[in-house]
Amino acid sequence: MRTLSYIVVAILLTSTFSLSQQAGDFRTKANGNWSAYSTVWEQYDGSQWIPATKYPDRTDGNISVNHNVTVNLSINIDQTTVASGKTLRVNSNATLTISGTGNGLIVNGSLDLYGYLNLYADCLINGTLIMHDGTVGAYDGVVKYGSNGTLQYSITSPILAGDEFPDTYGPNNLTMDAEANITVPFNRTIPGTLTMVSGYIIMSGNNTLTLGTSPSNLGTLSHDSPDQGRIVGNFARWFAASTVSDVKFPIGTTSRYREVYISFTQAPTSGGTIRMRAYTTDPSYYNSGPIDDNGYTVDTYSQEAWWQMTVGNGLSGGVYNISLRASNISGVSSTNYPLLRSLKRDNGSSLWYVEGTHQNATGSASTPVIRRQGLSTATAQFGVGGNYQDGNTLNSPLPVKLATFQAYVNQNSVILNWVTSIEENNYGFEIYRSDYGKENWSYIGFVKGNGTKNTQSNYRFEDKNLSKGQYEYALKQIDYNGNYEYFYLNDFVTITPPNKFFVSQNYPNPFNPVTKIDYELPERLFVSLVVYDISGREVKSLINEYQDAGYYTLEFNAFDLSSGVYFYRFKAGDYIRTMRMTLIK
Repeated sequence: MRTLSYIVVAILLTSTFSLSQQAGDFRTKANGNWSAYSTVWEQYDGSQWIPATKYPDRTDGNISVNHNVTVNLSINIDQTTVASGKTLRVNSNATLTISGTGNGLIVNGSLDLYGYLNLYADCLINGTLIMHDGTVGAYDGVVKYGSNGTLQYSITSPILAGDEFPDTYGPNNLTMDAEANITVPFNRTIPGTLTMVSGYIIMSGNNTLTLGTSPSNLGTLSHDSPDQGRIVGNFARWFAASTVSDVKFPIGTTSRYREVYISFTQAPTSGGTIRMRAYTTDPSYYNSGPIDDNGYTVDTYSQEAWWQMTVGNGLSGGVYNISLRASNISGVSSTNYPLLRSLKRDNGSSLWYVEGTHQNATGSASTPVIRRQGLSTATAQFGVGGNYQDGNTLNSPLPVKLATFQAYVNQNSVILNWVTSIEENNYGFEIYRSDYGKENWSYIGFVKGNGTKNTQSNYRFEDKNLSKGQYEYALKQIDYNGNYEYFYLNDFVTITPPNKFFVSQNYPNPFNPVTKIDYELPERLFVSLVVYDISGREVKSLINEYQDAGYYTLEFNAFDLSSGVYFYRFKAGDYIRTMRMTLIK
C-alpha cells in the first residue's frame, strides 16, 4: 500500500512540474523577433495567459519557445526551453547570455548561432546546435549534448573549434555543411553519425577525430563523394571482430583528396581502431634497388602521395584489402595506370616491400585507385610504386639515395643530420622549415653536396634560436643540371619552453652600434630590460611588458649613444640580472 502511495505522489508531482504554470512564465504564441513582445509572447498572470507587455528575460519565470524565434537584441535569460522542431536563431548583432544554475537553456529543437552565446549556466543540446559564424563563450557554464545531440558547422569563414565542441558531454553527431573549413585543435570522438556535406575538418597537429566508441559501437559515416569535403589530418574508425566491406576514410590534405577503403576479408581476432592520415609529401625511398612483385618489377615511386595507417585499441589479427585514391600524382601512364602498385613499409625509416596480391587499379590516370588484397593487420605506411617501362614513371628517384634523415632538439635549436649512401652529380641541399601542419615552407639554409660519390656521406645543419612550437623540415636536393628532389622529415619536432631563466651576454661585445641579447622565460611574466650609463642614469628602456614563456632574442641599436661602458638590467618576476657591455664607435 505504501508503494502504491509513492507511485501516486510521484505521478502527481510529475504532472505538477510538467503541466502547471507559475505567474511570470512566458511562452511564444507566434513566429517572430524576440523583442516583438506584443505579437510573439504571452505571459501567465497566475490564472491565465495574457498578451505580454515586455519581452522575457532572466527576471521572469520559465520561458517556453514553441515557435521559430529570432534573438535580435542582446538579452540575458534562464529557465528557457526550445521545443522540438522549433528554431531559436541568434542574429549576428546580438548576444544571448545564459544565466542561472544547471541547464539555463535546453534546446530540443535547433539553436542557430550567427551571433554570440555567453554561458554562465549550462546549455543542453538535445536537438542541434548550428554554428554559422557565431561564437560560444563558456564561463561558469558549458555546452552539453544529450544522447542524440548534434553539432553542425555551417560557417562561411574559417574558424577554430572551441567551447561549442566539448570533450565531456560532447555531441553524439557531427555535421559538416559549410562553405569554409574548421580547424579542430584537440582530440574528439563522435559516437553517432558523422555527416559530411561540404567543407574540410582539419585536425591540427597529432589530434585525431574518432568515429565510434567501441567494437560494438562503430558509428556511422555519411559521405557520398569527394565534393562533400574531407578530413585533413588523423581520422580513426572502430572495427568489430568480424568481416566488413569498404569502410571509408574520406581523408586528404588541403590540396588533394586521398580517400582510403579497408575491407576485412578475414575477421580480426579482436576489435579496435584503424587511424589513417594522408600526405602529399615525399615518403623517401631507402631501398637499394627495385622491388619484385611476383615477377613484376617496381622501379619507380611517387614523391607526392603516402598514407600512415596506425592500428590501436586492441585491434589484431585478420586479413584486409586496401584501396588508395592517389589523385593528381605525376608520371602516371594514361593506359597502364591499372598496373600501379601499393607499396608498404613498417615505418618511415624502413624499406618498402609488397605484401599480399596486386589488384588492377580502377579510376583513371588522373585519379587512380590503387588496390591490394591479403594484407596482415599492423601499423604501416603505404606508398605508390610503378614501372618505368610501362610509362608509370611517377617521380623516378634521382641519383642521390638518402639513407637517413633525422632531427635532434637542443634547447631552442634543431640539429638536422642526414646520410646519403650514393651521390651522382649532387650540387647540394636547400633546407626548408614549416610550422607543423601549415605547409608554410621557408628557406633557411644550404649545405653543399659531394658531387659524385659511391660511399656514404654525412651532413649536418643547425637551425638556431627557434620559438616554442612544432616544426617540420624538408631537404631539396639539387644536381648540377638543375634537377631536384624533396626529402621530408617523417615526423615533426617540438621546441618546448625553457625550464629556467637565462640572460646572455650581449653579442657582439664590444659592438658598434648594433648588438643582440638572448633570454629565456620558463613562464609568463612581466619583463623589463633597461640600459644604464656608467653613472647609473637610465638611457634606454628596451622591454616593458608581459611576455609568454619561451626563447627570445632582442636587438639593441645604440646609434644615438656615445662610446662608453653601459649596463643592462634584466628583470622577470623575482629574477634580476645585470650585465656590462661596451659601445665603441
